[in-house]
Amino acid sequence: MRKANLDDFFAQARSQPPEVSFDLQSRILSDAFLMQDQWARRAAPINSSNLWFDVAKHFFAELGGAMSISSVLAAGLSGMWIGFAPPAALANVFPAFLTTQQSDIFDLLPSDNEFQ
Repeated sequence: MRKANLDDFFAQARSQPPEVSFDLQSRILSDAFLMQDQWARRAAPINSSNLWFDVAKHFFAELGGAMSISSVLAAGLSGMWIGFAPPAALANVFPAFLTTQQSDIFDLLPSDNEFQ
């Protein structure tokens, strides 16, 4: 296909613009107005007295709801309890992990002094 043939097709398309029927236009506009009304109802103004409650409610819902929040809260409280008042059985275990002895220091990268 040559450029001249394409120009003929474009000229013919410009001479006969497509026309949309009145029924199609009315259906499209009625659907658009219906959607605008639905969006307007969803975007109702926020009551400022319940703003913090709504923010907290949506935040906790995004985290997974009451079950996940209660699980995280229980784990945090038990961790604080064990940290502040450890059971007697753990009193002998912790010093093994908290040693104050200095371990050997290894030089993994040789220094430049060895090559001089």
